Amino acid sequence: MGLIKDWSFFWDNREKFRLGHLTTEKPNPKTIGLAEKSQIDLELAIEMIRSVDIDVIEKLKEYSKEFELLKSDISKALITNKVFISGCGATGRLALLLESLWKRYAPANLKDKVIGFMAGGDAALVKSVEGFEDHPEYATRHVKELGFSENDLMVGVTEGGETPFVLSTVEYAKANSKVEPWLIYCNSDESLKSVKRSDDLITSDDVKSLSLTIESMALAGSTRMQATTVQTLFVGLALFAQFEKIDFLKELDALLDGVKSINASDVKDFTTFESECYRNGGFTTYITDDELGLTILTDTTERAPTFSVTPFENINNKEDKTSYCYLSIKDSNTNTWSKILNHKPRTLEWDFSIADTGIERLEGFNISAQAVKRRSSLNNHKVVEVIKNENGYTVIYDDKSFSIRHKKMSEVTSQVLLKILLNTHSTLLMGRLGRYTSNIMTYVSPANNKLIDRSTRYVEYLLEQTGHPKVEYDDLVQKLYEISKNLTKTDSIVMETYNQIITKEA
Repeated sequence: MGLIKDWSFFWDNREKFRLGHLTTEKPNPKTIGLAEKSQIDLELAIEMIRSVDIDVIEKLKEYSKEFELLKSDISKALITNKVFISGCGATGRLALLLESLWKRYAPANLKDKVIGFMAGGDAALVKSVEGFEDHPEYATRHVKELGFSENDLMVGVTEGGETPFVLSTVEYAKANSKVEPWLIYCNSDESLKSVKRSDDLITSDDVKSLSLTIESMALAGSTRMQATTVQTLFVGLALFAQFEKIDFLKELDALLDGVKSINASDVKDFTTFESECYRNGGFTTYITDDELGLTILTDTTERAPTFSVTPFENINNKEDKTSYCYLSIKDSNTNTWSKILNHKPRTLEWDFSIADTGIERLEGFNISAQAVKRRSSLNNHKVVEVIKNENGYTVIYDDKSFSIRHKKMSEVTSQVLLKILLNTHSTLLMGRLGRYTSNIMTYVSPANNKLIDRSTRYVEYLLEQTGHPKVEYDDLVQKLYEISKNLTKTDSIVMETYNQIITKEA
């Protein structure tokens, strides 16, 4: 069937998804050559990513006034009813992480007052449901099923500010709640004026829209990195400020200290170890406890769509290939998903999508303590263990270990520090495996309309950078579609299209 599932819908609506002008989609000049550096000077590559992380955290300090406004709105909403956080892909996992942390740390009388959800429901935690984010009607149905009411606050979180699913949740709240919803994104309002679905909400008097404008991602388009970092901090700390004394600027300073103190040599050794494991045909299983489960799950499972590597295997599907890496939660044999989510799984048992969004699908991703036992017989199988300490984390692998330490900070900030470490590590190990070029996501999977456009633009970029004649966008995207019909999910549609074009020229 090929990589692109709904070509007709994209082709008919392609102008709505041309997003190359957005900052979150552009290459960052600070990380040009990142992939190549990861192979010849790994410590320098680590510093390249670290510099971008430091920049965006410093930039977030400029939004302390807006932070106080969101904190106040959350406080008012909790008096009368609930706070809902919507997201898609990386921001959907953000929403579910924040609900889980809230339920773990909030006072008993507040525990059930925050609901995080994502496009595709809880089953999409492991693997986003292709195309789901492009259907606003799915968002409306989902919000209704969750019981959103006229006194609830909706906080829509979208990295780029243009995801139809998230925009639709905010639109629904705008029409059905007495409480003005928030829309939080990482591109400038000016750049989103050309995206009508975004601009309509941003300019609405009934929506509190906030652009957390930051620089481009360390890996172009990889919004799981810096965009999701600042959004997790902004929304998460506003939530935790309801029951903890949170000083926004002090939290960010503590995080900056933590990021700066990560030892590049330790990360180099860790990244070299895991990349060499895969080069030698091996596999890894990350083990941790349920408290860190979602943060580690997010990094390990997001490697598949970002770099087109084999996704987590589902034990209910005997045809699934074995994933390079997996997650195993210690001391859990039953109800593992309930333990890391801190709620009974909320899957979508919809007739047309149940195979991808139902409870059977989610539970087939067996991340219990049985996972590491099941995978232990794999060739060259290695275990990576992540342990939480009083003021940081310890990573144990092979016969080595290292720790990252931090000053006193909120649990939200602490887990963001772990996220930054893991994102840096996984991005660079994939660079060492050749899964992107320079700082361009050449192995992006065209699983939705935005990603079809991104794939097309990255072919354009490579042609331009290598001095080849320009190909018109429509011709290029049609060429990409034809090539996609014969590719597998682990192939690079960007490089295949680029290579066929330059070969034809020759």
